[in-house]
Amino acid sequence: PPKPTPKPESVKLVVKTGSNTLKSVELTASGQYIICESDSNNHKTYSTGDYTINSDGQFVLGKDAVLTYTQGSTTTDFTYKNKDGKEISGKADVKQPASTSANLTKLCRTWTITKTRIKITQGATASMDFNGCDLGEIADFTRKQGIEIKKDLSDIKLTSITVTPTGTAMINYSDGSLDVAQLDLSAIDKGTLKYSWPDVSALGYEFTNGTGSIKFDGDNCAFSVASSFVKDSKKYDVSVTFALTEKK
Repeated sequence: PPKPTPKPESVKLVVKTGSNTLKSVELTASGQYIICESDSNNHKTYSTGDYTINSDGQFVLGKDAVLTYTQGSTTTDFTYKNKDGKEISGKADVKQPASTSANLTKLCRTWTITKTRIKITQGATASMDFNGCDLGEIADFTRKQGIEIKKDLSDIKLTSITVTPTGTAMINYSDGSLDVAQLDLSAIDKGTLKYSWPDVSALGYEFTNGTGSIKFDGDNCAFSVASSFVKDSKKYDVSVTFALTEKK
């Protein structure tokens, strides 16, 4: 009889042995992969795309790279062949989801940003709603409130956010670039999550680490982060709320 068609899996392999540069490979149930690699200076880079499963049960990442793994009771053996044909074999830990709650299931998908609300308080309060998340428009608004963002963000939009059960968040931009944040989802049922966003060039200032709030409304949700910082002896309170809807 023919083999059953393999289904996409949700798993994150954290590399223990076999490579100094390959740090992790994650597969999502929606058919995406996330590869994390590191150079000698511990600078991490990420790549992502769609994966398929061939008749041998191998995971074909994009067009060329291939991953196979066998999960044991304590360790997982894996073999990864990159697009240049270089093969890496070693052992990995399988990172498990933070919980199996209904809210975690709701959160773990790809979201598009329908609206962004920025609120800045420095003496008086200024707030504005933006359609989608055009970083150039938002930077112009923050500059008018005295918060300078040096990076040229014109014509760059934050287009989608993909959250995985193991706490990876892929942030995609309209210019094709990618940020990856790490989430602590253990308190998702209380409506909060902790995040670490190491790319300070993205939103800048103090949004690199913190706690955000999540509120669900049917197939939509709102994700809010807040920050306070002092610049030129002035204290600024800033909050950002993303209105998210599931990407179809």
